[in-house]
Amino acid sequence: MKDFRPNILKNLRIYPGYVENPDRIETLNNILNDLDSLGFHRLVQNFCTQPDPEKACDFLFEIWICQMLRRNKDVQALQYEPPESQNPPDFRFSSMALVSICK
Repeated sequence: MKDFRPNILKNLRIYPGYVENPDRIETLNNILNDLDSLGFHRLVQNFCTQPDPEKACDFLFEIWICQMLRRNKDVQALQYEPPESQNPPDFRFSSMALVSICK
């Protein structure tokens, strides 16, 4: 398990409601570890390496969307910024709900 807490504290330093709450930091650390272990390395790296704390909310939103999509049982083959695409979308996936509707 990696320790993303230093990145979290640095990247969210302008959000005292977040960095002053150890439970929120630990929750985000666990989420980042889960995403990293599931192959969403680029999403985790984008959050960890972004230099502007004012843009941290953008990456937190992407992390939230990724978590939401992962929990949706109809979402299959979820990818973050697919590498084979120029100007890739943030997320690409197939949906079992759409497949059953199209049949």
